[in-house]
Amino acid sequence: MCALAGLAACSDDAAPATPDSEVADTVPDSSEPADTTVDTTPEVEVIAPKGRVVINEIDCRSDPSEWVELMNIGNAPVELDGYRITDRPGAGAGVNVPAGQLGPGQIRVVRGDFGISCTDDGVYLSVDGRSADQAPPRRGDAEISTWGRVPDGTGDFAQTAPTPLHENISLSDLRSTLFDATGDALPIIDLYVSEEAEATLRSDQKIYAPALWSWTDPEGTSPPQRVDIRIKGSITLRPWDQKPSLKIHFARHAERGPRSFRGAKKLTLHNLSYDPSAIREWLSYEVMREAGQPAPRVGWVVVRVNGVSKHLYTLVESYDEVFLGDWFDSTTALYEADGDLAGGLSGITLDEGDTMAPIEALATKVVRISAGQSVPTEVMPEIDWVQLAGLFGLEDLLQHSDGMRAGCHNYFMHLDDKGSWSFLPWSVDLTLLSGYGEPGPIGSCNVFAHLCDRDDKCMAWFERARDGAAQIVMRGDFRARALAKAERVQSFAYAGDEPWGAGDFWGDKDFDLPMQAGLAVDLMEQRARGIRCATAARRTDPPTLPEASPTCGGFLGAGSKPGLGL
Repeated sequence: MCALAGLAACSDDAAPATPDSEVADTVPDSSEPADTTVDTTPEVEVIAPKGRVVINEIDCRSDPSEWVELMNIGNAPVELDGYRITDRPGAGAGVNVPAGQLGPGQIRVVRGDFGISCTDDGVYLSVDGRSADQAPPRRGDAEISTWGRVPDGTGDFAQTAPTPLHENISLSDLRSTLFDATGDALPIIDLYVSEEAEATLRSDQKIYAPALWSWTDPEGTSPPQRVDIRIKGSITLRPWDQKPSLKIHFARHAERGPRSFRGAKKLTLHNLSYDPSAIREWLSYEVMREAGQPAPRVGWVVVRVNGVSKHLYTLVESYDEVFLGDWFDSTTALYEADGDLAGGLSGITLDEGDTMAPIEALATKVVRISAGQSVPTEVMPEIDWVQLAGLFGLEDLLQHSDGMRAGCHNYFMHLDDKGSWSFLPWSVDLTLLSGYGEPGPIGSCNVFAHLCDRDDKCMAWFERARDGAAQIVMRGDFRARALAKAERVQSFAYAGDEPWGAGDFWGDKDFDLPMQAGLAVDLMEQRARGIRCATAARRTDPPTLPEASPTCGGFLGAGSKPGLGL
């Protein structure tokens, strides 16, 4: 009680308590038994309601004006007088937030000339000169997206669809609706192409021609919008009047109107001419994504051209600025490679960015290093060798006969603003084919594979990544997911199309898509078991296989190299 009543209450000459005193009588009544009960109830601190204002969404474009959305994530109103938004911490320039009250959960949009760079600047919120919140510099495509928290108020910043005064929507989640369509029907893509544009597509298969695009799914049919299309492919190349694979570009034109569709500026349609399962692209990219590699999402659609059905296609996510912003902190350039870098730049095209100079410098260095005996991982630190070795490991696991490692093309090269190079897979419809060969070293016609093959450190990364991917396959539920997708797609496939009408891939049941999907998974799992067995063999000295394991029988051949695979 002394501590509660104060020192005066504990002194000998303290005044007696008055009847209305809040100080308890410490002398017990002799007529009542003394109460020796101790109250152990903890004191509860009462926390006063408090508001907190944060930056929720940013539009750095100046047409018609920049805007910043603020949100009160606290549980009490906040007076906005004294709040200020700037593009640098502590900067004097900026925009004062108009005075007023922002209640709990409420949002407010502030418009003005903040001077925000869409590539370099963060955004800072202060109150009476003190920091209140900040947003990091944005990534990705500022032309079609804002930079917002997902979920609102508390989440990390990501590319978002512009939604002032409404809930933020991740652009990646919006794009996913293109590839994860639900319901019994597949989405339908309608392309309306003029006679003049058709003549262009017939005469030159690498030139873009104008068209109108429309999308139909359970949500309805989108209004037609302007796009540019061109034919693509090498061994899958088909003329316009047959069933061509196509590139769709939403932002290449200069006309007014939408320049994207559900967060995509580019999309790719593959004609399935070499994939009787209709599942290999989805299966291969899905394994790559689960292994942490930047790889596209895949869905299925029915395509109609001027009202005439071209039947079933795979819809493949393209490497546009939005995709790159989801996977990389920055992008200086993206190059598509249809050949080996050591053979010159004739097969290299600029896909994002504005100059070929970085790839020219890299090609010169690659040729010089490959002719010498230096250790590539030491003399070429600008290459993300761990990521590249991981991609090589996945290509070997998935038996990618037409990729970077085995085919020396069908890949992209990404350069960030720190000068680091990464590699992205492409065109995986020729994966998981029988007869590819046993799992082995990564040596191939590709100069980067040669360099990695001679570097012990890179080879260790390759083997570790390949074994890790094999474990992902063995532990995953890819079979059930692949069969479910094949069963859904089956009724939309046309028996007269390639490969079902002309191909001869696996016996006489080419048009049974679930069966074909099951065979593709069989090959992938068999490959994964072989890689796991190779790993087990390398970990024993001398290298031996666990003879008691039936899954490893026959995988270690006479020509195998411990440490390099089977």
